[in-house]
Amino acid sequence: MRLKKALAQDFALEASMGPVQHQVIQSLQEAIAAARPLALLPGRMGERPQDVFPHRLVFVDGELELIAEDCRGQYLKQFLVCDIREAKDVTRPYRPAYFPHDIERFFER
Repeated sequence: MRLKKALAQDFALEASMGPVQHQVIQSLQEAIAAARPLALLPGRMGERPQDVFPHRLVFVDGELELIAEDCRGQYLKQFLVCDIREAKDVTRPYRPAYFPHDIERFFER
């Protein structure tokens, strides 16, 4: 049953996204797989880019969200993927403070 629900969410997501969102999601997935930090450029005017270490993409209440670690404050944060305009590589290395078991505990709250 979970697989059917996940596939339905993926199909609905694909249908609702434009090319910019496809590129953002692809960049996020690649960074998660390679364990490298990114600079997230928000879609809203006036907001500053944020350097993050992406940990996981998840659906929360029907919305795709990124769970990432803020590189400056070293705390976990959720980002709505639809609010991210662009995800760029960060050249400086970053050593994450959180591990997979920490991310699991983040969801248990």
